[in-house]
Amino acid sequence: MLNGDPMKRIPLWKRIMISAILLVMVLAVPALAGPVAPDDISNANPGFIAAAGEAGLVVTDSEGGSSGGLADSAWPKFGGPDLNNTGQSPFVGAQTNATKWIYATGGQFRSAVPVIGSDGTVYIGNYDKNVYAFNPDGTLKWTYTTGGYLSGPPAIGADGTIYIGNYDDNIVYALNPDGTLKWTYTTTGIFFGGPTIGPDGTIYIGNTGSDRSLYALNSV
Repeated sequence: MLNGDPMKRIPLWKRIMISAILLVMVLAVPALAGPVAPDDISNANPGFIAAAGEAGLVVTDSEGGSSGGLADSAWPKFGGPDLNNTGQSPFVGAQTNATKWIYATGGQFRSAVPVIGSDGTVYIGNYDKNVYAFNPDGTLKWTYTTGGYLSGPPAIGADGTIYIGNYDDNIVYALNPDGTLKWTYTTTGIFFGGPTIGPDGTIYIGNTGSDRSLYALNSV
């Protein structure tokens, strides 16, 4: 049996060469995304997702993390626009903390997170049982009243359909972009979290309570 540090048995010149190769590999990875200006992502390598802003450039490999069946928008679901839930958006947001608009609803937002459609519409569920759709200027676009409290965030499909699970009536709702009902699916458990959408458009959502199941639903 050999004793001691295995690296000490490697000649010094080989150790230096290995270290140099590793250093080159580390330095080369950011360059693969191409030069990206703070407000321009058009030059980025399409194999990468880039988020640019004043804080710098964040580059992640998009393989296995593309938006797939999600809407092509800045924030189509909880966790951001990619399937890895990185919380990174390829769009540069507001650079100041000034309030743009306020809208008073009829209930609380418990674990609710807004999502944004490709046309800029903001969708969010409320404890008053309503799904709200707001125009980018903060005016109300429409509301849809469900059968119970809404706690988790929605998700938006590539065709604009809004999917949301209900905390109180155990139902998954699919709403058209105009606020009309597309379909529902009834389960036996409550929904705390929101759905996500796979590359083929399949909607995945898990519930709790007596059910404790993961559901995979077809989009049509």
